[in-house]
Amino acid sequence: MTNALKKDSLKRYAYIIGHLKGIQKMVEDDIYCMDVFNQNIAVIEAIKKINLRILDGHLNSCVSSAILSGRAKEKKRVLGELLEVFKYKGKS
Repeated sequence: MTNALKKDSLKRYAYIIGHLKGIQKMVEDDIYCMDVFNQNIAVIEAIKKINLRILDGHLNSCVSSAILSGRAKEKKRVLGELLEVFKYKGKS
């Protein structure tokens, strides 16, 4: 992970943590269910954005390096990891 991606991710995680604490307070204060639901969706979307940035970084560094290296074992490993992620994603 590049330093820029790490810094950006940590900033986004801090935002999400704050958001989650706000949602927790909403539940404690018996706020209307759909308002809580909508805030949950916002957190889910924020996590999706982080995941996309991390995946983009991974594809453009680790995966491309493994493919260009010519090492079949390394290429198979990183591509296998990607397949596992998408297998998991398909089960949700």
